[in-house]
Amino acid sequence: MISRAFSTAVKSGRGTARRVWHQNTLAQHADHLYSGADTFGDVAPPISMTTTFEKRSHRGESEGFAYSRDGRPTVSQAEAIIGKLEGGHAVLFASGQAATFSALTHFKPKRVFVTGGYHGTHQAIDLLTDLGVIEEKCELPDNMLEQEFREGDLLWIESPRNPNCVITDIADARYIADRSGVDVKVVVDSTFAPPPLQQCLDLGAHAVMHSSTKYFSGHSDALGGILAVPTEEEKQALVDQRAILGSQPGSLEAWLLIRSCRTLGIRVAQQCSTAQKLAHWLEEHPAVAHVAHPSLASHPQHEIAERQMPGGYGAVINITMRTDEQVESLLNSTKLFKYATSLGG
Repeated sequence: MISRAFSTAVKSGRGTARRVWHQNTLAQHADHLYSGADTFGDVAPPISMTTTFEKRSHRGESEGFAYSRDGRPTVSQAEAIIGKLEGGHAVLFASGQAATFSALTHFKPKRVFVTGGYHGTHQAIDLLTDLGVIEEKCELPDNMLEQEFREGDLLWIESPRNPNCVITDIADARYIADRSGVDVKVVVDSTFAPPPLQQCLDLGAHAVMHSSTKYFSGHSDALGGILAVPTEEEKQALVDQRAILGSQPGSLEAWLLIRSCRTLGIRVAQQCSTAQKLAHWLEEHPAVAHVAHPSLASHPQHEIAERQMPGGYGAVINITMRTDEQVESLLNSTKLFKYATSLGG
């Protein structure tokens, strides 16, 4: 497995030096290094449960935080970690669905191009279309070069795609968006491939979305969503919008997310390794008609995945059994896998 290291500028009296932090190091320390969260010397992060913050003067100014719907210390700590892991700036939301809705309302696209993927994404697009915010939902073609894009279009890419593990070339999508000569945005739902598996902002995405409920949280105990963007200005716009929409996550969920980020690298690496071995074994099993996992040479986008996902191929496997009876037998016979909604826990 390959983990990404980040270069961080360090100011000194003799100029700017470059310090390289390993991604697993950032997962442990980015909140203290970049959010100013070590004010009280806490080694384990505290949970800030207050709803409001004292103002320092009769004029009503607040230093740092004012009201928890606008922002709170525990959330800021989690955002500092995830922003560095993504190589950008992160904003947390109460759920992945809230993050999706916020991305769509932030970019205000006229048309959204999307194919398959998570049903909740389509529900959000359909709602905003009904409300007149989005003019049209369109099918994202396999060959995007054949599509004539217009000003204000948005390409919603889910890669790997739920549930069939289809891989879309993110860098190619950004190239095609720029080649159109008009303002076309690329947003990637990377829930199935958190860092360090792929770095969507580096690949050209204008924003990357995660349901942090899945691999980021990883313990099936913390609902949440993430949007990561390249600039501080874009982050602030999303934070302001989040306060209006009321989609701020709770402090407990943010604290659980910090806990989970500490082990994200080793957890996901092991999950990917196990999934890869299982996929290769299942491909040879006589009861299995088809296996879809990006690690397999038989996967149609295996070469794209090799280039795009240097940290691993993901831990979701899609299998097709030969008969309905075999499907029932498999679901009723598992001892370790639980038959439940969600993944990554």
